[in-house]
Amino acid sequence: LDNVPEWPKKLLGVYRERRDRTLLALARFGWNVPTPSMSLYLWMPLPFWAKERGWNDEKFAKELLHQTGIALTPGSGFGDGGSGWLRLALVLPADQLEAAIVRIETWWHEQS
Repeated sequence: LDNVPEWPKKLLGVYRERRDRTLLALARFGWNVPTPSMSLYLWMPLPFWAKERGWNDEKFAKELLHQTGIALTPGSGFGDGGSGWLRLALVLPADQLEAAIVRIETWWHEQS
């Protein structure tokens, strides 16, 4: 960081764009996710329809991965406070994240 002090500021904009575009894509089909002030991740609440089916965050993540190839991390893997939540890493470019959200949306509508 001493050699490239501007690097963190550059990354801030990159991750802000990824966060904002991903949140917008999720909101379009009804998955309302809290906006983190700064993070490499989104913490996404387990949807109501999944809870109605008796799914927990692990079951949701497993079904999503099996049906779409999209991997979200079950929040329960981070302890009791994460139970009922899923974590999405904002580590891919925004266009790839949006493409993944389209696949999630298709699956979501098939499930709910």
